Amino acid sequence: FWQCRHELIELWGAWRRPIEDQQRALPRSETMLLLRSLMGPRPFHRDQVSSTTRLLDEAVRSTDQDANMDDGISFAAFLEVMQRIRFLLRSSRQRELQRKFQKLDIKGMGRIEHKQAWSFLLLSGLDMHIPEQQERCLRIFESLDQDKHGDVGFSDLLDLYQHASESLERIKFQAARAKAEKMGISPTSFSEYLQLFDQLDVDGSGQLGLAEIQDAFTSLLRRQPSRSDLADLHRDDGLASSASRTVGFEEFMKLMHSLQRRHGKLEPN
Repeated sequence: FWQCRHELIELWGAWRRPIEDQQRALPRSETMLLLRSLMGPRPFHRDQVSSTTRLLDEAVRSTDQDANMDDGISFAAFLEVMQRIRFLLRSSRQRELQRKFQKLDIKGMGRIEHKQAWSFLLLSGLDMHIPEQQERCLRIFESLDQDKHGDVGFSDLLDLYQHASESLERIKFQAARAKAEKMGISPTSFSEYLQLFDQLDVDGSGQLGLAEIQDAFTSLLRRQPSRSDLADLHRDDGLASSASRTVGFEEFMKLMHSLQRRHGKLEPN
């Protein structure tokens, strides 16, 4: 508990924030958004979403009936869901990260120097230049190499990668939500845009191409976007007509908000 106290305190605060004082369970929809904010889009991609949905169903059933919520998830059940999703993600990433590890494990000893752990994260594609991200990872670094041998094994680095990637996703989510508030986007619309983006981002790249953006328009408009719709967005929002053009979530959110302003309240299919 002592080693995990920082994370537990943070998770408790995040879980309590959306619910009313008298509730002891978080609604399923809010739990999904919280998981997305803490763990990123990966649990909701096409190859993982069925497992995530099953875990949430089990969490609802395991939550005490006296929580006064038919579709709620207790904090203990929420922690169990997070732990099991982490296990699934760890298993899916293991082979790819093993190849990154082997590039640093030159001697083939199954361990690398403690100072190389940072290089492992960079080699694995994580952005480690954000100060808040560095602070979080340094706390985890301190728990590695507890035997003071000066090196760490692959299993420890898998745990480090999981925490580091989650930390980065939290920072990105918070930045996107702050931008949404500044633009006047409601929490409900923000959640809908995020869910739609994740559904369309099949390859998990965090970027959508022009065809996928048009699919988003079709989902919200319930019809194919007209040339006029697309021309307006190209002109007002700077979306290039090139098929190679891609956008991240924040730009996608801007486009969807612009579409909603033109056509009123929109509901995704």
